[in-house]
Amino acid sequence: MDEKRFNKVLAFIVYMVTLVMAYIFAITFCKVPDTSKDLANISLGFLLGNVLGVCIGYLVVGNPDKKKQDLPANTTEKSITVSETKPIEP
Repeated sequence: MDEKRFNKVLAFIVYMVTLVMAYIFAITFCKVPDTSKDLANISLGFLLGNVLGVCIGYLVVGNPDKKKQDLPANTTEKSITVSETKPIEP
């Protein structure tokens, strides 16, 4: 991935993480009405489970559109083939 695109993606990830942290701060220290507590919990679960998960996964694993590079020679193969053999009878 070129550096310019990575910088845009990184800026978006920082923005999303900042929004999630602001939401966590808001529901922790601000009064939430009793009628909205379920909605606040569902929103928090969505933000933590999906938004942060996707952001972290993108940074750790990388772009899913990126082509996989071929492995160098003398390294472990990407695909393993298994064949079943019968035991030798005495």
